[in-house]
Amino acid sequence: MAEVTYEELDASIDVMDLTVVIKPVALAKELEVAPQIVYGYIRNGGLPAHTKNGTGRYILREEFAAWEASKAEKKAERERKKAEKEAKAAADAEAKAAGGGETESTEGTESAEGDEDYEG
Repeated sequence: MAEVTYEELDASIDVMDLTVVIKPVALAKELEVAPQIVYGYIRNGGLPAHTKNGTGRYILREEFAAWEASKAEKKAERERKKAEKEAKAAADAEAKAAGGGETESTEGTESAEGDEDYEG
């Protein structure tokens, strides 16, 4: 398992100001998920986390909001691509069922050229 490196918080940030920072376990409670989920986001999902004087773990709410927005954008993009793929597949299937128009798929098509010369 990869070790997580926590950045040091700026000295001007008050870790007692819960409008600015939050501990991972408290964030998990707010999100109604297990703390392991939040620590997984830190470890694997790129959620920035910090320490203060080498102790404690803190998440800046501003960074969490930006990370969450980025995560939502990526999810929306994946869903958009999936919908486009499904729409294209449906259009191809409809065109094939109608027997008209060419689909982009060339699977199973072979040239009949040269078949006359084959002796087998």
